[in-house]
Amino acid sequence: MTEERFTCMRGNLRIVGMQFYPDADSGDTRFPALIVSHGYTGNYSDFIRFCRKFAQAGYAAFCFSFCGGGRFGQPEETKSDGDSRDMSVLSEVEDLMAVKEYVKSRPFVNPEKIVLAGFSQGGFVSGITAARSADVSLLILVYPALAIPHDARLGRMGGAHYDPKNVPEELDCGNTVLGRQFHEQMAAMDPFLELAPYQGPVLILHGTADTLIPCSYSQHMKNCYRPGQCHLQLIEKMGHGQNEAQEDSMIASMKEFLSGRTEVLTIHVIITGSERKEVSENQTETAGKNRRTIDLPETIKTNESQTESTNTGNMADIEVKSEETVTDTETGLAKCESDRGKKSNLDIFFTGYCDTEYFHGVIQPYGCDHREYAGDECTEVCASYELCGLDADGKNCSLAIENRWDDAAGTWKPRIQTESQALAWMNGADLTAVLEDGNNGVVVRVFADV
Repeated sequence: MTEERFTCMRGNLRIVGMQFYPDADSGDTRFPALIVSHGYTGNYSDFIRFCRKFAQAGYAAFCFSFCGGGRFGQPEETKSDGDSRDMSVLSEVEDLMAVKEYVKSRPFVNPEKIVLAGFSQGGFVSGITAARSADVSLLILVYPALAIPHDARLGRMGGAHYDPKNVPEELDCGNTVLGRQFHEQMAAMDPFLELAPYQGPVLILHGTADTLIPCSYSQHMKNCYRPGQCHLQLIEKMGHGQNEAQEDSMIASMKEFLSGRTEVLTIHVIITGSERKEVSENQTETAGKNRRTIDLPETIKTNESQTESTNTGNMADIEVKSEETVTDTETGLAKCESDRGKKSNLDIFFTGYCDTEYFHGVIQPYGCDHREYAGDECTEVCASYELCGLDADGKNCSLAIENRWDDAAGTWKPRIQTESQALAWMNGADLTAVLEDGNNGVVVRVFADV
């Protein structure tokens, strides 16, 4: 993978950023491009890890700093030209247009496959840019800051508080200063009308715990796009920002979207308890010959390095503790410890529900996530459960699901069996799954080619 700094111009203003792209087999190789736009007071360094992940997946990924953006005290090398008092959402649209033209000119980029991905204010900017462009293939918006116009009309924009009927020339926002024109542009704008003209596929990801930009804005934005054009993914426990595990699960969902796959099942797992048992040497002697360590993703990995558990109800918070089993009275989860090197099995019990256009139903109470350990190394993991409910035709049916982690593919591979005629295509289908941290366990998103 190649990583290098780039510069381009918007008029007489210099824009700085980073570009990441796979090593090509030949000079004729052209990659689809992903252009990432940061949020208010951010800069390109916020998305270096993010871009690396996509370059590893075969994309040419670009992140940059908006002109006049950023905040007081940020490193000079991450700043583009421009004064913050001249910066606005619409000036950032011009920046993104200039970066897009630069990206299309790169010899390693396929100019017919341009994806825009924006976070917060960068999501707002990306949405407007896509609506005003004819060369954007796909659009990804992450907690887009569609509340900015409403906040401007209330006189509380960007951290500043002012009289919207008597707006000062400069708005003191604490870590930056904005000009009055930012307010004037936003107060006169309907964000939904600005974004709606875009005709391509859209993915919106928004946290249900976001108090800065409530997810209701994204819910309304979805309805402003054409039917079936936009998929909205609401992420439990995520606010206006994400931790590393949430970012990894979002990246996994974005990759599914970019590959053209559809989220067909959204399964909310509710953990009810767990049990750990040591396994004798006689039981593991044969099985151990072909056993290897499974590298679980952070979303579902047991956290065995800490000394105490918070027991939030997430599978990732069920820890190996001591030789005794201790029951947590708040969550009903069991915690136990086996010595390093000993063989043990951990069964995590759960119920839950699924509510999508393809299926509505509940997980039967005997759902079980079974894991096998050699000391503190997980060597096997498989979740088996049954959903009972109604298919897309409104007929009673069941879905028997077995979900295993495929270490070679780096993803979860569920297998489904059902007697439903409407869902018969799921039998033996090539399915993948993305797991997210949920309120009472995990959220399992199953993707398919439909």
